[in-house]
Amino acid sequence: MQRYSETSLLVLICNLLFLTSLFLPAYTVGGIKEGASVMYGYNALLIGWLGPFSGEFTWYANLCYLMALKTKNITYALLWAVSGFGIALSFLFATETYLNEGVGNAPLQSYEAGYYFWLAAIGLLTIRQGIVAYSEAKKRGGNELKRGLKEVIAKYWMVIAFMILVIAGEIFTFSYNSMK
Repeated sequence: MQRYSETSLLVLICNLLFLTSLFLPAYTVGGIKEGASVMYGYNALLIGWLGPFSGEFTWYANLCYLMALKTKNITYALLWAVSGFGIALSFLFATETYLNEGVGNAPLQSYEAGYYFWLAAIGLLTIRQGIVAYSEAKKRGGNELKRGLKEVIAKYWMVIAFMILVIAGEIFTFSYNSMK
């Protein structure tokens, strides 16, 4: 535990950013018919798991964030953090998102402070996990991280491929909806 004390402040900051994002407006959705509706972070966290029903997988970055915090293996933690950050960034390509059960999907009008706090939390955790992985690899001769990443890719290639497909799907959905 002592080895990681220099980065424990980063974890605290990540968690504070994440908690703060829950109480801030995350994004604004709605069209002319529905009117604009501000979604707070806590609301997005509660209903986000329904995203796959409308083609939106961004909420699952929260699971990657949690796994990156709780995983003991440094290489796996880094992989979870990078995946979570990639999935969180994919929301920037969204043109519409789930509003409620009556309306379904509604156009995404703007990103608010809560989204950026959430993105900063996941991004900072990714940087932290990268620092820890790099320092551990350097202590063990430099090949530890490379060997660990090869092992992860060999074991979990299907999960990695799924995450890449999710991100690619978000980008495709953005480009398809922008042509309408």
